Amino acid sequence: MLEAEIRLWHDNEVRTYMHTTVEFLALDNCKAKVDMPVYHVAVAGDHFFDNHLVEQHFRVVFNDYILLDTLDLQAHAPSVIADAKAAAPFVTPKLRRLLSRPAPTK
Repeated sequence: MLEAEIRLWHDNEVRTYMHTTVEFLALDNCKAKVDMPVYHVAVAGDHFFDNHLVEQHFRVVFNDYILLDTLDLQAHAPSVIADAKAAAPFVTPKLRRLLSRPAPTK
């Protein structure tokens, strides 16, 4: 599946691909603080992200960082072409409870 996603990404029109790549590399989303917490479901041994660096970055961007779960899965995230069954392990019981709560009012 990963090879299929990479092939799809590379098959995109080259100007769009290059523009998107430049935007990814130039993005600085640490300029402003987001006044809300971020809830994170990490993957142990993630081969794309260092979970410690992710936490540090989230703490810079958001006013609070809450690690909900650390999953022991082979994949970093479900594939863009995954079905609900493949994506289900990433929506943990803690995350389901959090998402089922009413939104806070200010």
